[in-house]
Amino acid sequence: MDALEKQLVCPICLEMFSKPVVILPCQHNLCRKCASDVFQASNPYLSARSSPTDSFRCPSCRHEVVLDRHGVYGLQRNLLVENIIDMYKQDSSRPEAEVKQQQPMCGDHEEEKINIYCVSCSAPTCSLCKVFGAHKDCEVAPLESVFQAQKAELTDCVSLLVGNNERVQAIISQLEETCRVVNENGCRQKSKVCEAFDRLFALLEDRKCDMIVQINAEQEEKLDYIRGLSRRHGEHLESSAKLLESAIQTLDQPEMALFLQVTKPLLQKLLQGADTSHLEQVQHGYEKMDHFRANVEGQRRALMRVDFLRRVDDEDEEEAADIKGTAAGSPFEEQWQEGASTNQQPDLQRGPEDPPTPQSAPPPSPRSTAPQAPPTPVASA
Repeated sequence: MDALEKQLVCPICLEMFSKPVVILPCQHNLCRKCASDVFQASNPYLSARSSPTDSFRCPSCRHEVVLDRHGVYGLQRNLLVENIIDMYKQDSSRPEAEVKQQQPMCGDHEEEKINIYCVSCSAPTCSLCKVFGAHKDCEVAPLESVFQAQKAELTDCVSLLVGNNERVQAIISQLEETCRVVNENGCRQKSKVCEAFDRLFALLEDRKCDMIVQINAEQEEKLDYIRGLSRRHGEHLESSAKLLESAIQTLDQPEMALFLQVTKPLLQKLLQGADTSHLEQVQHGYEKMDHFRANVEGQRRALMRVDFLRRVDDEDEEEAADIKGTAAGSPFEEQWQEGASTNQQPDLQRGPEDPPTPQSAPPPSPRSTAPQAPPTPVASA
């Protein structure tokens, strides 16, 4: 009670707090009257209710307390301290005799205090119970000695429980740390897996671009050649149409002499126009692009076998596995390295009807496969 009373003393008046009790922002308490006195001493020319810029320092910690427009009346009341003061005053005013009556009395002998302990029944009792009552044949001991013994035993049990709690708390802390480490390791490994697959995606994308470039190169070459043939055939058709128009006009000539003068050179021109041997033709199947078929079955099977490294407990086995993995490599990586070194894996698979063409060499020119020119037709007499 003395320690509690010291906590309820105002640092200004050095007496128990008088209501209302105000709490400062620094969590120290003052009587409102004392707070007003301190404020008046710090600001002698101002009233307790003043502007929001007024302030004073806490007498306990020297923390500056800034007041609002209500002054010290704007400070919050500490109702908890006020209730404790009321309870303390009530307990202090209670008579000592009433306090002494709180000592337990015997249930069988209401006027007798419990002053001994029945060891046989493990229960506290009074002297009359030992002499005349239910415990007359039991072994008894002084209440104080049993109290000290059981208090020591209880203290040991409490110490044991506290030690167990500390160990359990240490285990909980270790488990929490393990959870944190597991989360960090999981995030780190997921990041590594994502990076590994991103590198694979980049390799596949580069290889795809290289193969598309090869297809585009042959496609443009064939298109340029076919456009050139189409242009030459168009020029030949245009000249033939002009000759045909000239021949029709000649047929309409009524004068035989004039007709015979232009007929012979016109016939030579018509025979030359009918000759198409100098015009190249596209070989059958030249338009096909089926020989560009990607052979990715081996890589697909290798990707399906991508998995995590297996854990081995024996260091020798782990070292042997590392050496073997370094020498052999993964199936996908081995095939990919072969493709990078020979520029053929993954390759563009060619059809059975087309001869294989090295990737480094350009596709064969269609001019070399053009059919032989037909014999020059001879005009009939």
